[in-house]
Amino acid sequence: RLGARLPRNTEEAQYAIGFPVAAILARGGLGTVELSDAGLCDAEIATMLTRIRLVEDASFSAQFPQHRIAVVRIGLKDGSSFVSEPTEARGEGKRMLSDDELLQKFRRLTGALEPERIARVECSVAALDRDPAALGALIDAILEPV
Repeated sequence: RLGARLPRNTEEAQYAIGFPVAAILARGGLGTVELSDAGLCDAEIATMLTRIRLVEDASFSAQFPQHRIAVVRIGLKDGSSFVSEPTEARGEGKRMLSDDELLQKFRRLTGALEPERIARVECSVAALDRDPAALGALIDAILEPV
C-alpha cells in the first residue's frame, strides 16, 4: 500500500517503502539529502525505483502493526537471485535500537544543522530524567528556526 512510485513530497517519501530502498541502493544511505527536494528529483534514485516491485504477503500484513516483517528478493542481470529470511523491522519490540544506534541515527539525520544546536538537543535529552528544565531547553532547541 505504501508503494513503489516516485513520491511527490518529503512526507510521502518518508512513508513510502520503495523510495527509501531505491535511495539506499542508489546512494548508499537514506538521510536528509535523499528526502529533500533534490533527492526527490534525483534521476538515479528514480531509475532504481522503477526496478523495485513490492508484493504484499497476507500473513505478514495480518501481523501488522504488532510486527513489521518483510522478505527481500534481489535479482541480478545474470538471472541469479538472493532471498532474505523473513526479517522484522528494527526499532521496536525485540529489535530495539541501542542508545548508541539512536544517537548515531540522530547525528546522521541532523548533520546539516549547526553543531552547537545538535549538542543542545543531545544534552537536553540526556538530562530529561534529572533536570526539570531540560524539557523546555529541548523544545527550544527543536523549534528554533533552521
